[in-house]
Amino acid sequence: MRNLFLLLVVATLSILTGCSMNENIETEDSFDEIRKIAWDFVKEQGWGTTSDGEWQSAEVQEIIMKDHFEILDLSYNGRTVLKVTFIDRADALVSTPVILIAPDTGQVVGYLLGE
Repeated sequence: MRNLFLLLVVATLSILTGCSMNENIETEDSFDEIRKIAWDFVKEQGWGTTSDGEWQSAEVQEIIMKDHFEILDLSYNGRTVLKVTFIDRADALVSTPVILIAPDTGQVVGYLLGE
């Protein structure tokens, strides 16, 4: 009886772990369009030379836009935006700028130049 209980616990944990891993994969993939919009902006501005070029691996986070960013659309100041951070080349002296995207329109609304 004890072995049956242990088997049920292990089976349940395995199922829950598998489901949560699938949810993470879907979440990561849902930002590909946002990454591409940000990468296109970086290239248009001539800032792509410091990045490793792998825009698909850029980190996307929700943040509140603050005054320390270069704001292109003032209506988003103090609102939630998507921050896209690219991975820099190992030999880059200046990092690739952080790009801010409006989640409702998919437009670039700000950036922060690299240091």
